[in-house]
Amino acid sequence: WLAKFTYNRCEWKESVSLFLAYADLRASASLAPVALLWAARACFADNDFAQAIQIVTRLAERYPESSAVPPALLVQAEALIERARYDEAVLVLDRATAATDAERADRLKARLLKADALFATGTDNPARYQAALEAYRAVQFGEELDADLRLSVAFKIGRTLEKLKRTDEATEQYYTQVVLAYRDGRERGERFGDKARAVFSRAAFLLADAFADGGRDYQAVGILKLVVESGVPAAEEAEKRISRIYKKGLFL
Repeated sequence: WLAKFTYNRCEWKESVSLFLAYADLRASASLAPVALLWAARACFADNDFAQAIQIVTRLAERYPESSAVPPALLVQAEALIERARYDEAVLVLDRATAATDAERADRLKARLLKADALFATGTDNPARYQAALEAYRAVQFGEELDADLRLSVAFKIGRTLEKLKRTDEATEQYYTQVVLAYRDGRERGERFGDKARAVFSRAAFLLADAFADGGRDYQAVGILKLVVESGVPAAEEAEKRISRIYKKGLFL
C-alpha cells in the first residue's frame, strides 16, 4: 500500500525502494511479480532506464509464467529504445507480442513499438525501413484502431515511404490516408484528439511544401486551406503560409 501511495504521488525513488522491498520480503506471494512490474514502471518514470531494464529481467527470470511479464516487457522495450538499443528492443517486443496471455492493448502497443524501433535503425540499415513499413501496415490492416491511432499509423507509413524514396506513394499516403481521412472523419462526426490534429497538420504542411517547391502553388494553397478550415492549432500558421504564397506573385 505504501509503495502504491508513493507511486501515485510521483515519488519514484521511494516507490521503487518499497516495491523492491516487498518483492524481496514476499518473494513467494502472488503480488511479488506485480511489485516488480510497478518498480520497473517507477524507474522508467524517473528516467532510470538501466534499472528498469534490470528489474524486468529479474521479473522474467524469477516469474516467467506471471501475467505481469508481458506488460513488463513493454517497459523494458521502451527503456531500451530510450537508450537507443533498438535491436534489443525488437527482440523483447517479439517476445511481448508472442505472449498468449498478453492483453490486446499490450500486444498492439508492442507491435507499434517494434515498428518504431525498426524505423529508428533505418539510418544505419536502410533495409529496416522496408521491415518497418511492413510492420506498420500489419498494424493498419490487422488491428482495430481508434481514430487518433489510425491517422498516426497512416502518417508513419507515409514517413517510411519517404525514407524508401517512394515519393509518389508517400504523397498519396499523406493526402488520402491522413489529410483527407481527417477531413472526411470530421464531416462524419468522428472525434479526433491532439495526436490526430498534429499528424494531420504535419502531413498537410509536408504536402504544401512539396507542392510549393515544385511550383504548384495552387495545390499548396488548397492543402493549406484545409488546415485553416479544420480549425486545428496550426490554422494560424497555415494562413501565414497562404499569405506568403500570394505575395510571391506567381500564384497560378
